[in-house]
Amino acid sequence: EGPAFHGRPALAQARTSNSATYVEYVEPLVSFRPRRPARHTPHPSSSQPRESVVSHNPLPPPLDGPVGDGFAPLHPPGADRERVEQVRALLRDAAAVCGALGLTVGARHQRHGLIVRCPWHDDHEASCSVRTVLYGIVYKCFGCAARGDVFALIARVRGLDVHRQFAAVVAEAERIAGSQTNVEPWRPTNPTQPDETFHRVARELLSLCDVDAVPDVREYLAGRGLLEAARADGWGALPSSSRARAAIVERVRAVVGDDPWMQSGLSAGGRKMAFARHHRLLVPWRNSADRICVLQRRILTPDPAPGEEKYVFPRGRFPGAPYGVEHVATSGLSAHVAIVEGAVDVLAMRVICRRRGVERLVLGVPGGGNWRPEWAALASNRVAHVALDNDAVGDNASERIAADLQLAGATGVYRTRPSGAKDWAELLERQIK
Repeated sequence: EGPAFHGRPALAQARTSNSATYVEYVEPLVSFRPRRPARHTPHPSSSQPRESVVSHNPLPPPLDGPVGDGFAPLHPPGADRERVEQVRALLRDAAAVCGALGLTVGARHQRHGLIVRCPWHDDHEASCSVRTVLYGIVYKCFGCAARGDVFALIARVRGLDVHRQFAAVVAEAERIAGSQTNVEPWRPTNPTQPDETFHRVARELLSLCDVDAVPDVREYLAGRGLLEAARADGWGALPSSSRARAAIVERVRAVVGDDPWMQSGLSAGGRKMAFARHHRLLVPWRNSADRICVLQRRILTPDPAPGEEKYVFPRGRFPGAPYGVEHVATSGLSAHVAIVEGAVDVLAMRVICRRRGVERLVLGVPGGGNWRPEWAALASNRVAHVALDNDAVGDNASERIAADLQLAGATGVYRTRPSGAKDWAELLERQIK
């Protein structure tokens, strides 16, 4: 019968549609081992896979001194704890919950969720982080310091008291959980600028931002083993000097014009660039026609400041296809498809595969929560490796992606993990050190 699908009804159902099989394995790209159901409840400190711990310890730790309603009580009077935790486990998509609560106006994308306008204070700019973590959805406002879990967020938006009306809060959470499958995932507003115009702006900017001309960016990429791959993919780097950045902007505006620059989502007005102080690594995301449709930027500091994201996209623009999609047409069907999180992991897995003599078509999704089912067609008639981050959030997203891949006609679907590392960039960095 092959490997068991324990706890994966969606995959088991998808499996009946074709002969593809789903296997999880730990060693990257070399060998696999079927995952078997645990026969005992593992202790959190044991070496068991992290996801086996999640189901036995789903409660979040308390937070001290929240300004907002804070976490819902663990044992509210008259509440069915089992029912509460079942609902909490169902609410895993932070973007879908924000959409159901009407919090997506002015929202910004972040890893595993959104940054929205805080419902606890008069927030004119999005400052409240809502994201999915190990134990569920949590929020934290960087403006008023309000923080709590998904029940407190639902209570606030719906005008309920999370303590006195907890039964009503859970009922509303159940309603949202039941509708999540019908909720359209959040997407930024459609860009006002045509893709071809944005491509001109991004191409001109990248031509003036050579990675090798900015020492700290070059050293950052070289230290992670990604410099050659970044050069090959046309990545760029902004200088640390604001005066130098302003000069680059002036040259871009002189070539493409003021309106295309101002409408690109990269401008903060005039000669300034949005998020340019720390987000100086430029990552071009292309479409299937090899045109730049999004210019992502990454922060270089290891620990972002409070409220500062590791990655930012231009205002109003979001990837419409996985990173690396331009290589699908030229890649033979014999090449396996590997789906990873983000552009950095795409480059890292390419380097690892090249070192091992393994042919892979590597595609990067902008976060596991932003997977689109229509992207599964890219792996039709191919063997696919779902190689998201080696954590519980990556595992949860992998289940949904694997089911879509099977239904789209993938000839085999495997859960591939970076052995001993959280992601492929970390694995490569360890290998070169």
